[in-house]
Amino acid sequence: MVNRVGGFFKKEFSHTSEAALLLAGFSLFSQVLALLRDKILAYTFGAGLELDIYYASFRVPDLVYALVSSMLASVVLVPMVIGFIEREEKERAEIFLGAVFKFFSFFTIALSVILFFVMPSLVSFLVPGMGDEARETTTLLSRILLLSPFLLGLSNLFGSIAQINKHFALVAFAPVLYNVGIILGILIFFPIFGLEGLAVGVVLGALFHAGLQALGLRHTRVSLLFRSDVPRAPLFELIKTSFPRVLTLSMSQFVIFIFTALASTLAIGSISVFTFAFNLQSVPLALVGLSYSIAAFPGLAYLVARNDREGFVKEIESAVKQIIFWSISITVFFIVLRAHIVRVVLGSGAFNWADTKLVAAGLAIFVFSVIAQNLSLFFTRGYYALKDTKTPLILQGIASLAMLFLGAWFLYLFENIPFARHFFESLFRVEDVPGSAVLALPIAYSLGSVLGAILLGAGLMRKNFFSLKSILPSFYQASGAALLGGYATYILLGILSPVFGLSTFFGVLLPAFIAGSLGILVSIVFLALLDNEEWKSIVRALRHRFWKTEPLMPEQTEL
Repeated sequence: MVNRVGGFFKKEFSHTSEAALLLAGFSLFSQVLALLRDKILAYTFGAGLELDIYYASFRVPDLVYALVSSMLASVVLVPMVIGFIEREEKERAEIFLGAVFKFFSFFTIALSVILFFVMPSLVSFLVPGMGDEARETTTLLSRILLLSPFLLGLSNLFGSIAQINKHFALVAFAPVLYNVGIILGILIFFPIFGLEGLAVGVVLGALFHAGLQALGLRHTRVSLLFRSDVPRAPLFELIKTSFPRVLTLSMSQFVIFIFTALASTLAIGSISVFTFAFNLQSVPLALVGLSYSIAAFPGLAYLVARNDREGFVKEIESAVKQIIFWSISITVFFIVLRAHIVRVVLGSGAFNWADTKLVAAGLAIFVFSVIAQNLSLFFTRGYYALKDTKTPLILQGIASLAMLFLGAWFLYLFENIPFARHFFESLFRVEDVPGSAVLALPIAYSLGSVLGAILLGAGLMRKNFFSLKSILPSFYQASGAALLGGYATYILLGILSPVFGLSTFFGVLLPAFIAGSLGILVSIVFLALLDNEEWKSIVRALRHRFWKTEPLMPEQTEL
């Protein structure tokens, strides 16, 4: 059994669908732990000041992570290393990876030391609505969390090497250990050290994340090699190529940074409400958009390296269809079951009914843009495979500016135009719930995300890398199946909820589970009757045995 488990983690996954399902499976496990983490936090603190402080303390370290990890990420490193391999320069590739390790270790440590000393000023800008004591605690937690970008950045480097070797299992499993570390921080360190213990748990999770992927280097055919004769030209090329990506990711984090600052000026708990809703909508992003993007990227990079335009277009269109297929279904079912999802995941202890209604409304707003966010993740990887990092920077920059403008505008509407406030409160069923103004932020984020996806997709279509005409039949079929399944779920939920009652955990969970399961079954039957190609592709992928001892090594994508 041990040998089979070890063989599984060393196995090569060369088919995009199979690798995506593997990543999605482990991602689901990780997301379950993440939801457990959020449930414990909600139960302990509710949407209050302590949790506002905890979530706000991530903002500066997340900006650091965006700055440094994007240069170590697979979308930048993988095409460059693959280029060495294609030219049969394996040793040069390993020396280059060793140089990257040393350079970015020094850079991250130096940046973190500087930020450690200027953190009080940054926190004052980050949470202007908090008092002095809250800002001091936020500063302390932020300083502890500065260790995480270094550890997770190195983990990205190790993960890129694993992806080059088609070893996706460790890449998929590492986030599981990350959440384990955070949960240990909540259960063990918080009772001892207070809020500082939560930050220690995050650092421990980052250490687990990096340590596991470092162990995987023993089983790769391309690894790190440390030499004094550093290939400076490729290193400078990496910095030059990744710089637009650094700005792209930094803009995304900057938007969250500004939204956190805006939320700190609203009712206490607004930062927590926004973050809880954002975390819940991140589940389908991790399961669909991120999984397909990671799984497809090495293959796209190889196709570009071999000038196989036809294969590249085919891979893009296939992945887009699968992403749309999953995203539409998730969007419909999340909207129908949003209140039940929030109550099951978060609704206990200090997390009250007002918190539940606000988070459920925020979740509904966020999931409207899940399709757009998933496609943006994949489209961006497509540009990076083409070694085009400038176009995503410009287009995502436009989307980020739109988010900031819309965020300020919708907050103005909520706070100064009674008709607009009442309209949105009625639409999202949060009438007379204190703190509803925070919903302006997810509205702005979702609209900006839709704009970003449209711009990125249009850019690829202009270059004839995929055709909207080829996508529409799958879109119509997936939409019909999702709407039919969602309607069935809604009807069944109305029938079952009074039977079970909504006063207990299982009274909320069971009708949602039964209605959702039957709704999914209705969607599957509909897709089968239509002979839907995406559904058949999923069935074929599921029939593959992940536990085969022979690695899957198709001719087109073998290292």
